[in-house]
Formats: sequence, C-alpha cells, structure tokens
Amino acid sequence: QSFGMGVSGRSPATILGHEKDKWCVLYACRKKVFGFKNEWIWIYSREPELSEEDKKAAMASIKEFLPDFKEDRLVMVKQG
Repeated sequence: QSFGMGVSGRSPATILGHEKDKWCVLYACRKKVFGFKNEWIWIYSREPELSEEDKKAAMASIKEFLPDFKEDRLVMVKQG
C-alpha cells in the first residue's frame, strides 16, 4: 500500500521514518519563485495494506517533521 501527494520531476527525498521490513515515509520539497514551494510525502509499505498500528506510526513520523500536516491530504493508492 502507498499513500502520497503529487509527483513532479526530481527532488531530493528525505526519509522521515521507517519500520524495518514494514514501511517507510519519504518527503521531498522543491522551492519555487516568490516563496512558494511544492511538497510531496510518500508512505511505502512491503504489504498491500498497512495495519492501523503501522499507519499511526507512519503518521507520527510525518507529524514530528511537519506538525501542521493534515492526514486527509494524503491520497490512498490501491495496491495489488
């Protein structure tokens, strides 16, 4: 299962959190003109679906880095 926000070109990605052999959260940001920026977050997992416990842990790693992030901004992509 993966959740994400947008995809555009190449931007360096930062690992915000991970649980070995379960899931990983990546973050990328590209600065634009006039102070604007594009941000992307991806949650990748080894299984087609994350458990509720793993979703909460992944979201906690996002919130640690981006405290104002809203979970409803993520788009679930059905896998498998």
